Order: sequence, then structure tokens, then C-alpha cells
Amino acid sequence: MLTPPTPAYTPAAPVPLEACAPVEAALAWLTTLEGTLGLPAGALPGAATAAEGGHDPGAGLCLRHREVKTYFTGVTVVFEWREQGLPRHDEDLVVWLRVRGNEVHGMGVRDGRSAEATAPLVDPELIAARMADPAGTLAAAGVALAPGGDVLGATVGVARSALPSGENLGRAVCIDVHLLEPGSGYRRVRVRAQDLVLYADHAIAAGVADLKVWNWDPATTGAGLTKTATASTLDALTGLVTGVPTTGDLANARVAVKGAPGPSTPPDTWAYGVATAEGAAVHAFWHVDHALSQLDDLGFGVAAYLPNQAGPLEVSVSAGATTTPWGAGYNSAKAVEFGPTVGLSEAVDRRIAYHEVFGHVVLYNHIADHRPLYTNFFTHSFGDAFAVIYADAEWPVHTDFQTFPFSFPAPSPSDFDTNPGARRHDRAPSLGNAWGWGDGKWINGATKHGDYGQEQKASSTLFRLYRALGGDANSAARKLAARTTAWLTLQAIAKLTPGTRPDHAQAFADTMQVADLDDWTTQGWTGGAYNKVIRWAFEKQGAYQSPLSMATPYEVEGHPPTVDVYFPDARDGAYPYTSSWSHDTAIWNRNAADGLLTTQAPVAGVPNYLYVRLRNRGSTTSPAGTVTTYVRKAAFGTQWPTDFHPVGVKSHPALVPGAADVVVGPFAWVPKASTFYAYLGVVDNPSDRANTQHFGATQPVGVERLVPHDNNVILRQTWMFKFVPPVKFPAASLLLPALPPAELLNPRAQPVEVVVVPSLGYGGVHHRGLTALHGGPVKRFVLAPGQTVSLAAPAPGATVGWRASARSLMLRYSVYYDGIPQGSVAWIGTP
Repeated sequence: MLTPPTPAYTPAAPVPLEACAPVEAALAWLTTLEGTLGLPAGALPGAATAAEGGHDPGAGLCLRHREVKTYFTGVTVVFEWREQGLPRHDEDLVVWLRVRGNEVHGMGVRDGRSAEATAPLVDPELIAARMADPAGTLAAAGVALAPGGDVLGATVGVARSALPSGENLGRAVCIDVHLLEPGSGYRRVRVRAQDLVLYADHAIAAGVADLKVWNWDPATTGAGLTKTATASTLDALTGLVTGVPTTGDLANARVAVKGAPGPSTPPDTWAYGVATAEGAAVHAFWHVDHALSQLDDLGFGVAAYLPNQAGPLEVSVSAGATTTPWGAGYNSAKAVEFGPTVGLSEAVDRRIAYHEVFGHVVLYNHIADHRPLYTNFFTHSFGDAFAVIYADAEWPVHTDFQTFPFSFPAPSPSDFDTNPGARRHDRAPSLGNAWGWGDGKWINGATKHGDYGQEQKASSTLFRLYRALGGDANSAARKLAARTTAWLTLQAIAKLTPGTRPDHAQAFADTMQVADLDDWTTQGWTGGAYNKVIRWAFEKQGAYQSPLSMATPYEVEGHPPTVDVYFPDARDGAYPYTSSWSHDTAIWNRNAADGLLTTQAPVAGVPNYLYVRLRNRGSTTSPAGTVTTYVRKAAFGTQWPTDFHPVGVKSHPALVPGAADVVVGPFAWVPKASTFYAYLGVVDNPSDRANTQHFGATQPVGVERLVPHDNNVILRQTWMFKFVPPVKFPAASLLLPALPPAELLNPRAQPVEVVVVPSLGYGGVHHRGLTALHGGPVKRFVLAPGQTVSLAAPAPGATVGWRASARSLMLRYSVYYDGIPQGSVAWIGTP
């Protein structure tokens, strides 16, 4: 049983960390939520130390603390449900906390209890005897231990499991026997008290080299080759990667290839044909190591994030041809096997490696426990999503949307019906095309709602999130968007346990939103900027269905929040990527408190007046809320709230969904002379809080993260001016008046490379490469830490071409810091 995706409680008030350890904080919060969560009387332990308990047939259902998982500022406190003193396998309760400075904040609770009947009583002496003699337990169950193997021990618990055939065995008291067998590694055998074996789960527990490999497959890189190309043609696309850390063979601290070949070219070079078994092994090593290195890049660390791995991830490769179009890959928390495909091994395709590592290895470490598959998890894995996002960040080919364009090409959507590997990541719900999340996992047993169909929904959802966060921008922004999407997904997975796997997408979307509130400390980011974009990405895929909807849930998009107050812009409150977020017209300035809807340049030294427009895209009327406006000199590199000066706060009335814009204002302020002002507005509603609540003076946020990802926040950096059109038509030059400058700030502790791209537009149509501004199309320079410089407008007397038919002229500077868009400023002139 999962708690509702949107809890009926609010986050706990912060408490001092010195006075309350995380486990104690979790218990204190659970105590306040006891009635809301429906916890049985006496279920909570009296103290954090109440973590142990023996078999007691008379004991009722209760919680015992088991572990704490900490990643960045997010802390997951795990309690296990116990019955008769025994742990109920796959049934946990987790409490999500966030630790900032010396405070602990309660963020959420997920309860994985089953509603099934309690376990049958068993003889505790029988269990104790079998625990003391696990080898005898194996013998009684007819399981032979391999020669030379060791029995590491046994644990007992209450389980709800099924045979591979699907026979439901109900609830039972089971013994897990842990073995170490020569050549195959660790093995776990589950045995019921009645000696019935449920299943066995197998798991495998200095130098540098040069490798001849593909970084990405020929389809991803646009080389245009298929698997049927000749060996020499395929080999010609490999490149030499030098200085790869190894331990003298195809192994290092992260990955080890079983049965790896020796170097073919002395002293330490692996150079084999792509289609050979040796070439497949080299590619397996390179691609899996590259995937695992992303965990280090994101700040998790391989060892910390894969706690069950206990050493290098073991990789094996089955090379050669097969008559089936896909290979028989196998993986666990500690091992990956690449199967053969027609013509080539799966191992040569980095996308396949990303599927295995970020899909199965990651999930086995956090939610799978003893399960051979992720029973009750809402998707096969997230591996496809990681494959396409990282590939797109380096090679922008998402117009094609084939997930495995080299290994499993899918030229038409119908190919999925005959080839489960032929997947896409542009699935969307529509009438007669049931690719939506709907309200669960299965519908009429249709293939597209099986494991691989669900994975296509997951990859489509996360790819949409990646695009919204910058995947549709320039190259550097794509890479940051890929890393951000990966971090949010992995941080959410880390908050789960085998006993709290979400069985529907909406529950995982809510978990991702909680993960967003954690601080990404290695990136230097305070959390809380992306939760609304996460929800929107899942909403577009069909999560968050309205209970009043009469449509087939798998064929329609989901619904926005019941209250979604926003500043109307070109995106109409939604979150597809935009580069125009710093010119929103729903906030404007007037020289008099006349309420007119067009903006005017501020007049210095006298009162001016700001106004805003609001709407509600939700389904119910909003309560009244507040609007706060701010000003500062137009600039790049600014942060909220530290760089903005508040103008005033006003109430907004209740907002009816779909009604006309409501204007709020005037906000009186007095500008200074010769200053190009930026206007920022924030609407905060009790039913739709602005993301500004997550930031403050000691945890500010860059406007490039805040504004485009929260429709409760608006920014406008435009200067309006008048000019006299030239007399000569149609070809003439316009003489520009004096225009105020903007600023460039660097709030970081490191220097940044600044790129300024000027553009010229008539009537809102822009043209890159305007050579009249700054003497060239682009200006580049380095901004030192803490440095602020003026970004001059075109000098008075500069000329630009003028079109007689144009209604306005826009001069715009778009600015990038280390390749990441920072928005733009614009000077807009009208005759």
C-alpha cells in the first residue's frame, strides 16, 4: 500500500540538527502523522535504538529502524514492518528528510505495507534450528552446495512471493540462505518453512591501456552505417582512446571483464575488430566503465551509490551471431552480461551499456533486493532514458527518436510489435494510441503496457524533462541538462527501497519532486528549482489523471495541478524549453498609474508603476494570494533574492480557471537616471507556492534556473525607446539614440567564459550575425570571480538598416556563461 502521491500533510518545520539525529527526527515526525498515515497503535518504536527484535508469535505489526541512506542533503530513514517479531520482506516505510546546515526538514513519507493477511504462525524452534544449520536447511530443500562452497549464513523473515511459473504462494515465513560458490560468486536461496524452494538468485560479487573502440555507434554519430556493413568498414570508424586506467587487463576499480583477452599489440593496446569476440570484450569494458564514471561525475561515487556491488562490476560478453534480433542479456546488482545480436555483440553499442547499468544494476542495488525482476515497479527500468539523454547531449539526433538506432532500428512504430528492442522515446498519449501512463501499469495485456512498453513511456517522459531543462538548447546546455536529469532520477531512486517501490508513474514523479528539494552540493546548487517541470513532464505522458475524466486514461495527457496560478506567456504556463524567458510581457511599467497594458521606459526621479497579469490553468478556483515585484539594473549572472530590490507586495483575488487575465497593480517605485531596469515578479498562492520558498539569502538561486522553470516567476529585461525613421525608403540606415547599458556579473568562485551574441530583428523577427554591433557577430571574454562589468549598448550614432514596413526594431544581446544560456537583454525601438 502506497501513501497517496500527494500527501495530506505538509513538510515538517525545521528542527536543530544538534538536538535531533535523523532517525529521531523521522520518529518525531511519524508520531505527528500517526493518524494521517493510519499506523497501527503501538507500531512506532519508543526510541531510535529499538531496532532489534526476536521471533515473538504474539507480537503485532510494528516498525523497527533498519538503515539510513544519505546522498547529498537528502536523507532516507528506512523502517521495516515486522510481524510476530519477523521482518516482512519487501514492505518498508521510509521517511525522507533534508539536512541543511544545522537543521533537519521532514519532506515526505512512503509506506510500502501490503494489505494482505498476516503470516501464518510457525514453530519458532523449527526456524531456530534451521537458522543454526543452514546447510541442513538446503539439504532438506533438495539444494546441493557446490564443492568447495561456503554457507555464509541465513536470515529469516515474512515474505510475499511467487514461483517463476506465477503461482501465488501467499504469505509465508521464509529463510534466506546465503552461499559463496566457486566461480559463480554469491548466491541466495530462499526456502519456505515447509521446505519449498521459491527461487535462487545468483550474483557476482594500475596501470593504463589504449583501446580501439567506438565511443558511440555509427547511427548515433550520423555515420550512416548499419550492422550489416563489412567488418573493415565498421572498424574504420573506431578511434584510439589512450591512457585508460586498468589493472593490467580489462579491469579497473569500477569494472572487470570476465575472460578478457590479452593485448593484441604490445605493450598495452587492445586493438581488435568490432565484430570479433575480443572486440566485443574491449567495447564492453569501455562502455560500462564510461557509464559508471557518470556516477562519479554526478557526485554520487560508484561505491557509495552501488552498495551491493562490493568491488568492480563484473561484465561478461557472449559474442557472435544469433538468429534472433536481440541478445539474451542478464544483469544483477554486481554483474552484467551482453548477449549477441545479429552480426554484432550488444557490447559494441554504448546505448545498450547505459540501459544495463543505469537500468538494471542501479535498480538491483536500490529496489530489487532478492527479486529476479522488479515486481510491482512501474517500469522495466530507466536505462533507455539514460541512453538516449546522454547520446543526445553529445550528438543532437533527437529528431529521429529511435532509442537503439544501431542495434535495434525501428523505422516505423509498428516494428515494436515484432521486435521488443525496436524502441522509441517520443511516445505520447493520443486517441487510439495508448502510450500514456494512465492510472496503472497494465491495460488488456497489451504489449505496449508490458515491461518494454513501460520503459518507452519512461524514456519519453525523462527525455521530455531533459529537453525542457536545456536539451533543446546549445551543446553545453544539453550536457548540463543531461546531467541534471540523470542526477534527479538517481537521487529519487536512492530514496526508494525494495519495500517502497512505486507501482505507478505518478508516485515516482512525486519522489523525483522530493529529490529536487535536496541540494546538489557537488554542482553548487540549492535544491527546489525543477519540481514543477518534473510534474509537467509526467503530466504530458498521462500521469496525474483527473478522477472526473471520462476519457480512456491511456489515451490522454494528465491534468495540471488543481490550482496552477501563473504569469501568462507564450508557453501558456507549461514548460517546454524556451530561450525567451527574460522578455515576458506579463509584467510592465507605466509612467502613471493608469493601468494601461503597454510598457513604457521608466522616467527617473518620479514615481513609476509596475503591473502584472495572472491566470489559473488549474481545475478549481484558487484562493487569494500575493504578488511581489522587484527591480534591479538589467544584468546577467544575477541571483534571487540577493541581487533584487523589492518594490512592493499586493494581494491577488481568487482566480477562476480559464478566465481572462487578472491585472494586479500598481506597484509604485522611483527609478534612477540612465538605468536599464529589469522587472521581476513572484506570485505565491497557498495552493500553488512559488519555488522562491526554497531559496534565501544564504541559499540563492540563479535566475536562469529559477525563472524558466516556475510559471509563478516572471522576468523582463527590455528597454523601450523612440526613434525617427529615416527619410529615404526602402533602403536606409537608422541612427540610434543613446541607450543605457546592462551588466555582467560573475557570482561564482571560478572564472567564466562569456559569449555575447548580438542580433537584430524587425517586428520581432531576429537575425543572427549582425556585424554592425561590436564589430562582429560574437564577443568573447573571461569574467573573473566576483567581477562585474558593463555590457554597453550600441554607441549613440551607430547605424542599423531599417525596413519601411517594420513596426518596431529590436536590438538584442544573448549571453552564455561557459556555454550555458543566461537569458538576454533587448532594446526595442518604435517610430
